[in-house]
Parts: sequence; structure tokens; C-alpha cells
Amino acid sequence: MSILLVEDDTSIAIVITAALEAEGFAVTHCATLAERDRQLMNQTFEALVSDVMLPDGDGIATMDAVRAQHPDKPVTILSAQNTLDTAVRASGTGAFEYFPKPFDIDELARTVRQAVGASAATASDAEDEAASQALPLVGRSAPMQAVYRMITRVLRNDLTVLILG
Repeated sequence: MSILLVEDDTSIAIVITAALEAEGFAVTHCATLAERDRQLMNQTFEALVSDVMLPDGDGIATMDAVRAQHPDKPVTILSAQNTLDTAVRASGTGAFEYFPKPFDIDELARTVRQAVGASAATASDAEDEAASQALPLVGRSAPMQAVYRMITRVLRNDLTVLILG
């Protein structure tokens, strides 16, 4: 399983790469949007992890073009700009998850694993059965995917959650 990491800060890229490789992913790293686009044209990736502010532009602003070519590819957005606007913009791209920097590297690795699992689960019915056995929830619709994302956000908190539907 391969991941494309788009991060211009070398030290952050090294840490993320190590964490994702520990999860069993092969990581390809690039530092610019142009390089990201070349990699996406030449290679297949199960997921994309991308910073927002890159040397040649805004990763969120260009996400529509990525989505047009790869509509089912799960995307995790990273940003040092910890603003509500950035979070809303990331959510508007259909990102699987948004992580403001600094973030918990283990949580990022788990989220990428879940994103790849969710993407693979929608790819084939056989994989759907395996995924549903791992998680005792049923549903592949967009609203259920939103519920799954919400569950991952509150999973490590001691909260009471009511899900209606």
C-alpha cells in the first residue's frame, strides 16, 4: 500500500514517513504541488497526505483538480495555519481528515490507515465484508462515512455520543 506525502518541511516529512512506514505503507515524498501532480500521473497511491502551504501554492486550492482525477482517493490535510477558515476549507475538499500542526503522529498514522481502509471498503464488495467484520457498523453511504469520520474524532475522548438516524 502506497501513500503520497506532500510536505515541504523535511523534518516533518521524515517523521511522518517513519510513522507511516511503521504502519506498513510505502511512502513517496514530494515537496511541491508540481511534483505531486507528476507523481499522481505516473504512479498509483492508496491515499494522499498533503500540507496546505507549499512553495508553489496552496494545497487546498488545488485539491479540486486532484479530486477530479482521483475522486475516491482519501486525502488527509495538514496545516500549520490553525484557523477555522483552514479547517472549513479542508472539509470543503472532501478531505478524510484535517490535522492542524502540531499533531499526534500516531493519530495521523491511524487515520491514514482508516482512510485507506474506508477507501478500499468502497472499492469492492469482498473488501466491504472484511471491513464490516473489523468494525461492527454497516453502511457505505456518504452520511455513514461522515458518521465514521466523526467516530474517529471522538474515539479517544471520554464522551457520551448519541447517533440518531
